[in-house]
Amino acid sequence: MALFLDDDDLIAVGYWQAVARYIDAYFQSTDLAYGFCRANPQSDRRAMQHAAAAQTVFHIQPQVGRSLRSKIAGLGLGFWVSKTLFQKVGGINPELRTNEDTDFCLKLLGAGARCHNTPSQGAVIFQGDHGRAAASSTTKRYGPRQRARYFKHILDSQAEILATDSKTQSWLWKRYLKMEARAGGMQGYQSLRKAAGLAAGRKRLLAAYWAVWRVLAKLDRR
Repeated sequence: MALFLDDDDLIAVGYWQAVARYIDAYFQSTDLAYGFCRANPQSDRRAMQHAAAAQTVFHIQPQVGRSLRSKIAGLGLGFWVSKTLFQKVGGINPELRTNEDTDFCLKLLGAGARCHNTPSQGAVIFQGDHGRAAASSTTKRYGPRQRARYFKHILDSQAEILATDSKTQSWLWKRYLKMEARAGGMQGYQSLRKAAGLAAGRKRLLAAYWAVWRVLAKLDRR
């Protein structure tokens, strides 16, 4: 099993052990499974230590329903995945500097993975001063054009699994179109027009969404 945690965050006492017991009880070594927990955001290091040390009962359960979005989570949320599944999908895409977790989750689901969540707060996330502005958010280090390119890669490479859930598909298209609108130019609109697998009505709604963000982006640049 592969476990993930950001270097400035903590895991609550007993969470990893609960995950291990859950896997041992319900899965075989070849099962394709992954999961995550809720986050406990903290801005104080001492408060983080107290939160992580608190005794918590972790009830892990399958994430039911067709929604792909409910099965997508950041790798900092006590994320775990079976070694078999990690190797099957080729791991995390090193070319994506942002939203690699979204791409990774969609790859897992596309490979037939079953998602499991933990409603309890197992990950203690630091949201305080990281010491320098650039370190506060990796995402903000990249401009809208580059972030749009990453979203488009996800839309293209994960098109098959996204086609099973139109709401999640539209959610990702909106994130892509927003970045393209902020970057300027017509690339977002042109990509939308060429997109296969989107109903005409949905394309019109997404085009309107892009147009609104294009206007807002122009106003911001004044």
